[in-house]
Amino acid sequence: MINSQSRKAIRYLVDMTLNADGSQRQLETDKPLVMHSLYVGYKLFEYGYDKELVTAGIYTTLTKVPVLLSDRSKSILEAELLI
Repeated sequence: MINSQSRKAIRYLVDMTLNADGSQRQLETDKPLVMHSLYVGYKLFEYGYDKELVTAGIYTTLTKVPVLLSDRSKSILEAELLI
């Protein structure tokens, strides 16, 4: 079962990478960020990893796209992950 922290990670991921119509924003990559992040999180969950690691797996793609991480969003992300 997904926890509230993972739910927040998914919402943040979607808000940062998709337009209102569901298309991916113009970023430095054309890779499917949302699907990849959800896949990573799902696989970690499926293999029995802790919920915190599952959440980190969902966020991991965002750290690879610098344009998404303004100073404000980076501090929010760090606070969420407690890093």
